[in-house]
Amino acid sequence: MSLFFALQPQVRAQQPAPAEKVPRLSGVTVQAARPAVSVNKGKIVYNVQQATNGAGQTALEVLTKVPGITVDGEGNIQFGGSAGVNVMVNGRMTWLSGPQLANFLKGLSAEDIARIETTVSPGASLDAAGNAGIINIITKKRPAQGWGVDLRSAISAGKYTMTNQQIAVHAGGRHLSVYGSFDYNTPHKFFTREGGNAVGPEQLERQTTTSQKIKYYTWRAGAEWKPAARHTIAVNYHGYLDDFTCLHESLLQIGGSTTASQNNIVEPYHYDAVNAGYRFDIDSSGKKFTVDADYTSYRNYSDALMTMQYYQPDGSFQRENKLASYQPGFVKIRSIKSDLELPFGQTTVKAGLKFAHVSNDNNYRFDSVVNGQLTNIANISDHFLYEERISAAYISAARRFDKTSITIGLRLEHTNADGTTAKSGVLNKWTYTQLFPSLLMEQALGEQQQLSLSISRRINRPAYTDLNPVRWYRDEYFYYSGNPALVPELAWSASAIYSLRSRYIFSLVYRRSNDYMSEQLAFDNYSPAIRSQRANFGTMQRVEATAAVPVAILPVWQLQLNSNVNFTTYPVTMIAGNRQLSQWAAALSLQQDISLPVGFKVSLATYYTTREVRGIFRTAAIWYQEAGVKKSWLQGRLNTMVSFNDIFDTYRLQGRSVSDFTNFWYNDKPDSRRVGVSVTYRLGGKVMKGYNRKTEEQERL
Repeated sequence: MSLFFALQPQVRAQQPAPAEKVPRLSGVTVQAARPAVSVNKGKIVYNVQQATNGAGQTALEVLTKVPGITVDGEGNIQFGGSAGVNVMVNGRMTWLSGPQLANFLKGLSAEDIARIETTVSPGASLDAAGNAGIINIITKKRPAQGWGVDLRSAISAGKYTMTNQQIAVHAGGRHLSVYGSFDYNTPHKFFTREGGNAVGPEQLERQTTTSQKIKYYTWRAGAEWKPAARHTIAVNYHGYLDDFTCLHESLLQIGGSTTASQNNIVEPYHYDAVNAGYRFDIDSSGKKFTVDADYTSYRNYSDALMTMQYYQPDGSFQRENKLASYQPGFVKIRSIKSDLELPFGQTTVKAGLKFAHVSNDNNYRFDSVVNGQLTNIANISDHFLYEERISAAYISAARRFDKTSITIGLRLEHTNADGTTAKSGVLNKWTYTQLFPSLLMEQALGEQQQLSLSISRRINRPAYTDLNPVRWYRDEYFYYSGNPALVPELAWSASAIYSLRSRYIFSLVYRRSNDYMSEQLAFDNYSPAIRSQRANFGTMQRVEATAAVPVAILPVWQLQLNSNVNFTTYPVTMIAGNRQLSQWAAALSLQQDISLPVGFKVSLATYYTTREVRGIFRTAAIWYQEAGVKKSWLQGRLNTMVSFNDIFDTYRLQGRSVSDFTNFWYNDKPDSRRVGVSVTYRLGGKVMKGYNRKTEEQERL
């Protein structure tokens, strides 16, 4: 904003200047940059909307840059050292976990994300699932009224060329608004692995390349109707097809012999979710009643053919074996919940009910292929059926006392579940009722300081795939399998968050989990293969401290330093009994944002993580750098971005098991050094995709 003052000598009366020459102040525009990190009601909020290094990246890649969050080579997400985390999008659960959640997040562009919220002690109104807490991804919003068309084209190049194309439309008025979007995304993945483990007295050496080709189609549609002043009805649909193919090629050497393994996997994922919601604004004071109903159908059609060719020590061909598998999975989730919010002056009371029903059906078959003939392998073929019903009720009250606000809540959840492995006759039943209290206290310490204290009890139910005993082979000597004997993990989480000027954020978190679920390696009963599956251990404890500190070097040069220091301890299974695994670890990131003339914005980010513990593995340190350039044109309607990821090609994922069952080790090099370019153009109003409306049960698909 600029002001012009004209000073005239007072000698004689002056005629007024012509109207067109009189300076006028037409308006004042105040722009305040949102802090990179802030605190809101016990949540730490990371603002990623202004990032300039996200061209061609996905939501999964963005999560790896948030302090306390790690993602392994298979796409499994850990928050605070635990896989028991619920990932939400716009306040709704994603219904997915493990590789399925990873693929879901690969279909969400980094450029669609406004901010990421993390909380370790959620209130009673949210599902009690997720020992580590909740990650909530907030996407950029649509306008309430007006129309618009948003066109985006992004491309990134590395080992593979990947593309992300999007069209989103929105039209809204006072009483009715509709939206729709379609995305085409190809988040391909490639990595090489060196590794090995002992097989009896011999040492197995493994060299593997993994190539994943993914064609991701996403479509969304929805409408919001206000038939009367205080009534709102919304219907939303979200569907996607994840056309997934994967090729694992391994060269295995053991005892002087060589095996060439090739595993071809065709695994399309189909997802359809419908949400219907109703909101009644009882009065203007904020009293409201809401009802949400959700239905989700998830289908996974998986076929694989693994070919093993065996060679003698002299290199001569010996024989060939093939293993074919068919592993279709069908999950249906139905849920309904209602919430009532009643503010009374300085006190707000909330209460709600919820019921969810989940069914999982996976009839899987494995066949050996000899001379082109299929022969069923009965001991690893079976039919897994799972039914789960969760009933929940909660009540909470929030009260403000001058500079202090307190929220106390209690949630009751009753779970009834049955897991059946039909052919082998294994039946597991779970019936339990648990109370989940929560407390949040916020205290203003002067005008620019605030302290938040929270504590809550949480539960981490096993993911559906972690219960399913079906096998997913990497090669002849390694496979993943579910464990029907898993039991839920219960935990207490407590946190303290201090903020200064709403910009300097410091937090301390303590978490204690019983029946901690983590990865376990063991030898297969019928072959020399290593089996990886989740199992229950004893008590896991973790203490972590985080700090977010902004520094202004110059008005045009801003730095953001994020740090996380933690200590984790839990038992792992050993031949002679359990051993306590403990590790100090730290993660640091430095983001530099520089504003250049004529509207160019440049960023340079450095990330470093010390070695840490993940399951039974002690992992090596990780460091890498990214950079980006962003520029807006045509009064903000055209936005361009160029990003450079893993500039020095230093990103590695390495680990070694600490259990004496086997000395399994790995050294993975992903296709992480990439260049991305993104162009977005908006017609009409600024639009964005519709909000996902999801619930907790989907988190464990």
